[in-house]
Amino acid sequence: MGLVDLAHTIGKARLQQAHIVSFYCSLDNNTIAAIKKELAITKGVVRHVIFAMGATEVFHKFVELNKKFDIAPLAEGEKKAAPLVRKGYFNKEEHNLEVSWKAVKLLKYYTTRFGSIKPRRFMGNSVSQQKKMRQAMLRARELGVVAYTN
Repeated sequence: MGLVDLAHTIGKARLQQAHIVSFYCSLDNNTIAAIKKELAITKGVVRHVIFAMGATEVFHKFVELNKKFDIAPLAEGEKKAAPLVRKGYFNKEEHNLEVSWKAVKLLKYYTTRFGSIKPRRFMGNSVSQQKKMRQAMLRARELGVVAYTN
């Protein structure tokens, strides 16, 4: 993902930017424990998180995922385009796979102006879709990519 501006400061050094790296690999418990131990004593690593992916989850690339939700600036005299994400967006299966902690622009759409997650009755999500959205939001907040409050 490269150098990313963080939504909130992290660590004692009050970092505003961080290099975020994401790997997709299959590891056993002993290897995971060894990696966590090594990362904990490395000075350059301020925060590390290891997520377990489910069998149905897709590994996304940060740039490609967020490029889809970029809003192009309007030309003069052009009408405002319909929003990319609207109520019931995740009812299509291909959209349901886009839920990830890397989809920062999508996650910001699902937060209120106070930073809380919008209820599913307003967004038209099913219970399972809302759970995936909540999990992605919590992961993004912990990594500092999405702010806790706006």
